[in-house]
Amino acid sequence: YHLTITVALITRFCMEGGMPAETAYTLSDIYIQRMDKLNSEEEIAKLHETLVFDFTKRMKKLSRENIFSKQISICIGYIEDHLHEKISLDSLADHLSLNKTYLCKLFKKEVGITIGDYIKKLKIEAASNMLIYSDYSPSDISNYFSFSSHSHFINVFK
Repeated sequence: YHLTITVALITRFCMEGGMPAETAYTLSDIYIQRMDKLNSEEEIAKLHETLVFDFTKRMKKLSRENIFSKQISICIGYIEDHLHEKISLDSLADHLSLNKTYLCKLFKKEVGITIGDYIKKLKIEAASNMLIYSDYSPSDISNYFSFSSHSHFINVFK
């Protein structure tokens, strides 16, 4: 039980530190599933060490890669929190109280890709995890992430 609580806390801290929620929750699920199969204190201690180092390495890599301005960090957080919705440039700009053109230029400069491409990338990563780790059908996943149609989802996924 202590290790389960540790995993939950580490997951929360990593998300607050910038790790995408989908990544953090997936790692959490993986380690909790591994934990359920363990029988000794030694195995649990080893898994504890492994998961702490795994999360730490990922956060270190993330901190090196993603040094963004406050506006872009807030924008990315908004995108992650509303990934299952159709996200418009207007809603992002309104949320940040920024001009759409300025937001697009700033995002491209700092992140290296357009806002639309970034949203697609996150949706496809999350959809990929759902296809692997859930029992939802591709059609259900397509609907959940607000793709215009199942065929559009398949084309973007390819």
